[in-house]
Amino acid sequence: MKNNGFHRRMQLGTVLGMVVMGVSAGFRCQAGPDPGTDAVMRAKLAASQKVLAGIALTDFRAVQTNAATLTTLSAQRGWAALQTPDYELFTTRFRMASESLGEAAVAKDMEALLQSYQELTRSCVGCHTYLRDRRLKEIPLKDR
Repeated sequence: MKNNGFHRRMQLGTVLGMVVMGVSAGFRCQAGPDPGTDAVMRAKLAASQKVLAGIALTDFRAVQTNAATLTTLSAQRGWAALQTPDYELFTTRFRMASESLGEAAVAKDMEALLQSYQELTRSCVGCHTYLRDRRLKEIPLKDR
């Protein structure tokens, strides 16, 4: 009879362990960026590509329109992947570059346009590098 009680505790412990592991695995699967972030970033990429096309074709109206879209996107809830001072700085730089891009398009100043586009691109690449590096630091070495 003692063995019967022991086996029951082992079964209960095994079931309890499986439940805990299943629940924690479910939480890990749910972790990740806000669902709106993916949509906002895809819209950012599309608008950025249209800005580049506008620059290449000297279509100042397309640059102005898509620069305004980029500025608007940077203020949306889905934009905020993190709430850190560094992320805020990247967002501010991006917003300033997209606003400068729009102003340069209105002025039809190709030199300022190119400079603003370069700043915009640097802010995107810098931010994405920051996010990747931050995520890598959160992953244990054995899981990389």
